[in-house]
Amino acid sequence: MFYSLDQYDLNFGETFYNSTWFEDYDQAEILNEIRCTSVLLRARAKVDNDGILMGAMSDEDVQQANKLIKGNKLIEIKSGHNIHYTKPKVFINSFQSILESINNKNNGVHP
Repeated sequence: MFYSLDQYDLNFGETFYNSTWFEDYDQAEILNEIRCTSVLLRARAKVDNDGILMGAMSDEDVQQANKLIKGNKLIEIKSGHNIHYTKPKVFINSFQSILESINNKNNGVHP
């Protein structure tokens, strides 16, 4: 499934594990500045036996991001991380629904 894993930079992954990825970066400030239509797809998140989150966002992270991004649409999907691979129809339909809502707001006229 992951054909290029041999090209993966382990140091990149380490920054997620040791929380240095977002050092000196105010995520809340950035998310609060988003002013366009957006969608946040949330896959199932698990915590392993050692208490390590096996995903990108905890439940609290998702709720905080959804609150900070004004007008965001949160879609929770029962899937693993690769939503586009495991649930392609759900993935596509999620974005089609957002596009339809934009078209309805603009009466079908694209800016």
